[in-house]
Amino acid sequence: MVRYLALNLVLCCNAAVLATGSHTDKQPITLRAYGVTESTRTDPEVQGIVRILDAFRSKYPHINPVSTTGLHIPDMPELTMDVVPLMQIAGDIAPHVLAVDFRHSDTYIRKRFLYPLEKYIEETAGFEGGIQDGHRLDLEQYLARLGTGNDYSQQLEQRVPNQTWPVIRRRCPDGMGCPYLKQWSANPAERHYHIWALPISRGVMALYYRKDLFAEAGLPDRTPDNWQEMLEWMRRLTNPHQAVVYASLLIAAVPTFGVFVVCQRVIIRGIIVPVEK
Repeated sequence: MVRYLALNLVLCCNAAVLATGSHTDKQPITLRAYGVTESTRTDPEVQGIVRILDAFRSKYPHINPVSTTGLHIPDMPELTMDVVPLMQIAGDIAPHVLAVDFRHSDTYIRKRFLYPLEKYIEETAGFEGGIQDGHRLDLEQYLARLGTGNDYSQQLEQRVPNQTWPVIRRRCPDGMGCPYLKQWSANPAERHYHIWALPISRGVMALYYRKDLFAEAGLPDRTPDNWQEMLEWMRRLTNPHQAVVYASLLIAAVPTFGVFVVCQRVIIRGIIVPVEK
């Protein structure tokens, strides 16, 4: 569950979303954010997003969320999510709020594409000025302290499921040289942690199977318990007359996967502007 929830992360480079207080004297902000729809469809999903955006603009009139969709890769939405943010970062038009899945998050953190969110989250929970030396606390200690905030239960408890905390709050790779602690005039520490993201949705992974085929092969009425059992059951379920079909599907998938891996490596290594340290 934790791994799947980590696939849906909002990583913010701007604190505007978590701002509170009076907005009448604030400067207008154009927030380029993931999830802002440009669609004119009238189905319930899009209309629900539109109403959420209307409510956000009403509460924060000085913030104007705009879409960051930009380039589309036809018929390959998964590559659009993987490639387009990197191209936008390389072109100096990076979104303020973007979605990054778990397998890419470490690269984004180490390249310093993401700005830590704990100061804004702690203030949202009710800690004016943040939690003193919160970055030095382990996760259990930090959550115990964060949970004492006056606004934690209303603002964060339901928004951030417990399973996601080990994923979104992770050790800073910069150690004593952390630029964020220096910016905040916080006490440096070789081992410390930042909150890099917030989850944007919940998801449940499921494995389903054909009961009739399992019964025909003499298998129990349940899913496999481990990879070895899955392999054994697959062998028992495989129809020898269809082996060529299975092989052809596998062979067809290999070149596609190879192209994806090569393109991803080229983009990460060849397009991104190096970070000065």
